[in-house]
Formats: sequence, structure tokens, C-alpha cells
Amino acid sequence: MNEAVPSLNPPPTAKCVPGIAQSLKLSALYFAIYIAVTLALQIAHVPLGMFSSLLIIQVISWPLILWVGLRWSRVTFRQACPLTRFPVRIVPALLIASFGASILLLSVAGLIPMPEAMKKELSEGITGSSKLSLFF
Repeated sequence: MNEAVPSLNPPPTAKCVPGIAQSLKLSALYFAIYIAVTLALQIAHVPLGMFSSLLIIQVISWPLILWVGLRWSRVTFRQACPLTRFPVRIVPALLIASFGASILLLSVAGLIPMPEAMKKELSEGITGSSKLSLFF
């Protein structure tokens, strides 16, 4: 009877796990990059809508923050984020569940009243935006 006996030794962890100070530094660095990219887009007078400028900022800042965090912790991406195989057989169930959840959440969100000030800000922001943001 060869039963699997759990090991008393914990799995090896990263050499340097980020603490609260490093997390705060990463947050500050993210917001610094966010502000720098926002200012660069405004100075360059790039004609972007509200949603496209946020997308560009996210695409630039998050990879940089991930790279800096991996360098500070001195681990590879595979060690920090071990990815396992995804069971393909659950994809149809996930699609159906996400579709159903979006219908349910949209109907629930319609029940929540929006303040007039927020309606005014959103309508002003959407009128000067692209067609994509008008769609959203």
C-alpha cells in the first residue's frame, strides 16, 4: 500500500518576497508612469478618446511594473507566476456563465440610481470622445 505521504518540507519559495515597502514603491512607480504617459499624451496633442487613452496607459505601465517587480524579487516570470494547463473542456461553460452573468449584472446595474452630477460628467465626456467610447 504505497500511499502518497505529504512532505513535511514546504515548497521552495522565492529568494526575496516583496514586502510592504516594495509594494508601496511599485504602486508609486505605477502612478508616476501613469502621470508621465498622461502628460506625454496631452503635450503631444494626441487625439484619443477617454477609453483609448486609458488603454494606452495600461499597456505601457503594467508591463513595466511587472518587469520591475520581477527584478526586485530576483525571480523569473515562471517562478513568480506558475501557469498550469487550462482544461479546455470548461470553456463552453465559462462562455455561457459569463454571458448570463453580464445580462444579470446589466439589469441589476440599471436599478441603481446615478447622481445627476455624474450623469452630466459622463455625457460631457462621451460627446467629445470617439465612436468606440460612445458604444460603451
